[in-house]
Amino acid sequence: MDEPQRATGSGALEVAEDFALQRKQWRVERALWAVMGLVAAAALLGGFGRGWLSHGRAVGDGVVVEFDRLPHVETETLVVVRWGPGAGDSEERVRAGPAEGAEGDAEKDGGEVVLVLPAGYLERVRVERVEPEPSRTEVSASETRYILAARGGGVARLTVTPMKVGRMGARVRVGSGEAEVSQFVMP
Repeated sequence: MDEPQRATGSGALEVAEDFALQRKQWRVERALWAVMGLVAAAALLGGFGRGWLSHGRAVGDGVVVEFDRLPHVETETLVVVRWGPGAGDSEERVRAGPAEGAEGDAEKDGGEVVLVLPAGYLERVRVERVEPEPSRTEVSASETRYILAARGGGVARLTVTPMKVGRMGARVRVGSGEAEVSQFVMP
């Protein structure tokens, strides 16, 4: 490379130049621009809140749980639990809900379904609503059991508010089926 010309003569300001340092700075600047672009793309796709990246779906044996992977603290979020044979077969099947009378193992005598959430999860969230409304709720030291009428179509919707920032998980059970939910609560 040619050496740049410097100003000469009386009164000319001479500035020391270090082209090796300048090239290093340009490389660092380009790398930081790339990082900023990736952060912006992640934000647009939902990496920091609602969106495609933040939507989670846990499929277990006869149980499907849909949830936000990245909810925000003290902001309501929806957890949808579906159960019955074929609950996780296909997206269309899950959206439609199980066929009439397909609750299977999740059903108790009298057409009731037991939805179980662990105490560790419930210590980190406040349950605002459960739809359909449970006929009764049984609380123990290790879990909370929501007893639902089976005529609810094999779908329960829980509106919860995360209370603490950080990672939390839960093993959601309906009858003998279960699905593992993992979330990171953001500020």
